[in-house]
Amino acid sequence: MRCSSCVGEEKHMVKERLKVLIITTFYPPSKGGIQTYTYEIAKNLRDMGDEVTVFSISSDGIRKIFSDPFMKVYKGENEKVGLLHVLKPHDCILATTWFPSGLVGIFLSRLHHVPLYISAHGNEILYPESYPLMEKLMIWTFNRADKIFAVSNYTKSLLVEKGVPREKIYIVPNGTDPERFSSKVTFDDILQKHGIQGKRIILSISRLVERKNLGAVIRILPEILEKFPDVVYLIGGEGPMKDEWKRLAHEKGIGDKVMFVGHIPDDELPKYYAMCDIFVMPSKKIREKGEVEGFGIAFLEANACGKPVIGGRSGGVEDAIIDGETGILVDPDNENELKEAITKLLSDDSIAHLMGRKGRKRIEEELSWRKVTERLRRYMIVDKVR
Repeated sequence: MRCSSCVGEEKHMVKERLKVLIITTFYPPSKGGIQTYTYEIAKNLRDMGDEVTVFSISSDGIRKIFSDPFMKVYKGENEKVGLLHVLKPHDCILATTWFPSGLVGIFLSRLHHVPLYISAHGNEILYPESYPLMEKLMIWTFNRADKIFAVSNYTKSLLVEKGVPREKIYIVPNGTDPERFSSKVTFDDILQKHGIQGKRIILSISRLVERKNLGAVIRILPEILEKFPDVVYLIGGEGPMKDEWKRLAHEKGIGDKVMFVGHIPDDELPKYYAMCDIFVMPSKKIREKGEVEGFGIAFLEANACGKPVIGGRSGGVEDAIIDGETGILVDPDNENELKEAITKLLSDDSIAHLMGRKGRKRIEEELSWRKVTERLRRYMIVDKVR
């Protein structure tokens, strides 16, 4: 039985209103995982009744969240007004990356004597390894945070490896929006657009960079097509590897089966996930280049649409996918494993559908942005209550 004082404290934590300053260099309208993370955390904190100011250290200026569409931008002469919102006292400060947001956060948290929280993702921790002075600055910055919110156990292990105290690191994973991403989304227009009605669709959506490892899918696709000739492979996104992977598809004689659809508008993203049979992204870690998948929001978006996912067993992907439950983890350097995983899901619809349903259930119960923000907020509010 829980003690009455604990219950009372929980109620107090729920009712207590927070004044939160979020400092970031990544915020819409620019695109990316950290941009989505920052936007959703800010939006959901606001929806819970908190007062949230977002300070974007960029040419876009200072943003004040206040009501739907909840973003007010202070530019030009109004930047002074926005700066007052940043400099006024808050209950706590959340920096969504260690540099430069965390450094600004250290100054402001010391100025107002309030807790500083820094989010940790993945790439931004590996990258400084090639630059000793930057790595020292990174460790110094993280060590001055009151709490660190790591998006995965892998990210936490990286920080501990660097000498950051384990006890100040808390796991707060990425999330997604189960209302926006759903199997109920209609997608006939996208099928017609690409002329793929009646096809079985393998899908990848990402920045087309080396660590995403989509070349591995292209290399094993001829063998997949021998068993499943109705398969097409759609690749969404842009990036430096696009031309190389296009050439690879033509060299393999499957240029007509691999479709590079380019940038996918936000309003069409759910349609692509909903129409696919399998989502695949066999990401790998390239430590010498400071590249790793810190978590992998795309896996959650596909799961939310009821789709099974296949991911590379590297970085934070092991937190994004429950192997054998919501999808399949493979060795990103073992193309035979990748081929077997795709074959398994294409061969057995019952397994594929079960994984998709379990993935959707997990999103609803644990990994909606609302649930993720509630988790983060509990770690913040306890400092105010005390």
